[in-house]
Amino acid sequence: MLAHQDHEPRNLTELVLSGDWACAHQDAHELAEVAHLLAPCVEVTEQMELDRVARLAAIDMVAATAGWVEVTDRLLRRGVCRARGIEPPPVESAAR
Repeated sequence: MLAHQDHEPRNLTELVLSGDWACAHQDAHELAEVAHLLAPCVEVTEQMELDRVARLAAIDMVAATAGWVEVTDRLLRRGVCRARGIEPPPVESAAR
């Protein structure tokens, strides 16, 4: 999967999709690895949540998946990356 490649922030969407794949296939090791790769690319709050997802993956994939979806949905809605057909909110033009 994608987690084994060298990732830079421009690949955030690939990381999110890789984590989605891991959740769908109940691959705890892959989800933990992707969460660790994504964490340094996001803000501190999301880093802490992704660290929690990585820890949970080893003991409770249902909770880890729920945490993954929650944190990545927030990233997607903020426009940090695009995936799952969720488009970031439109940027309003500055007043002329």
